[in-house]
Amino acid sequence: MKYYLILLLSLLLFLPGFSQDQLNQMNYGYFDKNDLSFIPIGEAANAYSYAGNPKTSLWADDKINSVSFVHRMVFEYNTGDATGRIAYDVSLQMGASGSWTSNTQVYDPVINPNAWQHRSSRYPQGAIYNPFGNEDPENAYFTYFSPVFTYDNDFYGDYAFGINQLSETNPPNPSRNYTDDIDSIYRCVPSAFTITQDGFSWAADKNFDIINQEYQESLILNKGTFNDSLEDFEYEEYLLPFLSENDTITASKNRFRSQRPNRIYLCPCSTWG
Repeated sequence: MKYYLILLLSLLLFLPGFSQDQLNQMNYGYFDKNDLSFIPIGEAANAYSYAGNPKTSLWADDKINSVSFVHRMVFEYNTGDATGRIAYDVSLQMGASGSWTSNTQVYDPVINPNAWQHRSSRYPQGAIYNPFGNEDPENAYFTYFSPVFTYDNDFYGDYAFGINQLSETNPPNPSRNYTDDIDSIYRCVPSAFTITQDGFSWAADKNFDIINQEYQESLILNKGTFNDSLEDFEYEEYLLPFLSENDTITASKNRFRSQRPNRIYLCPCSTWG
């Protein structure tokens, strides 16, 4: 499946650069077809990664004129995995046609011969970490965060995360890390991921026992802190109590960062049973 990036050439990619008066004058209802540019980027075996709850796949940073898009890869024989590898596409010219480098692989599962697609990725999320004050894409990074198959919680049970220098694409040199196994945490599919310029990343998931269909009365928060010496994110995992014993939840979680360092807003959305 070929992905296409649609650029709104008449508006630019970043609306925050407009004043409120300019925004009020815009007609959001219609675009002329000549305002759209369809640019082929990377490939994946299917589009299932973008089904269901919201996820962070597309990221742009106008300080370094860079855009990234994360996805799984196509099936290839003799790779030891079907579609569980992660790649990103990147442009260092704000998404302009002809500026994209596609299918830069940053994750390859650890293959267990006794388990089909062991640690295979599903629903990856990714973003650009651009250190505060930096204006050179050579000093920025692409980072990913993804649930993987371990079969501890139905298919799922663990998260994979790592980083690659943003423009180091041929060949890439990514890291690959996993969260620790904890009996009281039932990891599923995170539906929110964000990153800040002060070196913190956040992922949110529901703590839900899929096999027994039992909600564990909490949300799973993973906080990543960029380690300058390792040039990688290190994660701490927390449980946030949410809803009472007899409530049920189908939750999607969106976060929005304030302008103050180390502060995020978490908005859980649930359906009551």
